[in-house]
Amino acid sequence: MAQKRQQAIREGNQAKQLYFKNIVNSLYGADRQNNEKFDKIGINNKQQTYLKQLNKGFTNTRKICDDRYLVSINPDSFSAHKCLQESIFTQDNSKFWYLCFIYFFLYKCIDLDRVHFCCMDTDSMYLAISGSTIEGYKQQFKHAIKDQQFLDDNFKEWLPWEGYTIAEEKNHSLVLQNHREKASFVYLPNALF
Repeated sequence: MAQKRQQAIREGNQAKQLYFKNIVNSLYGADRQNNEKFDKIGINNKQQTYLKQLNKGFTNTRKICDDRYLVSINPDSFSAHKCLQESIFTQDNSKFWYLCFIYFFLYKCIDLDRVHFCCMDTDSMYLAISGSTIEGYKQQFKHAIKDQQFLDDNFKEWLPWEGYTIAEEKNHSLVLQNHREKASFVYLPNALF
């Protein structure tokens, strides 16, 4: 599927590219969220629906018949009967890959006192890098790398390398930064399986 996705990227076919990305993402398993008590949904008449829509937690209304409406309200607080840690962090292939990548690669070559993990997706990882304020946002990993030799030796092992492909182009650049005042956000793609 990854080859088909890369082929769609080369052809410039956005619809196919997104279609194959969804297939690749679903292969890793889906994250679950404990939404047991997030929304309160009720069936109300027209007058009750009007009053519920004035609630600050109101999210949605759907008409189901002449005088009945489905009203969804997001409460300020909720109770959970499941352990949130267990429900939110379900071990699957993508998380296993991330944990291996972090422990066996990033921890050894990057100074994690200067790196903060912002968020991760199936094919990307966003990091906040603390570097030099004098050099600006174009410094890339210059001040965050603690073992350059390890990075150079193991770069191809952890990030795919088969000729010069789109995957190599993304991984070789290693850094795509968005400059937001003094923070740099780094895009670090994983192997496009």
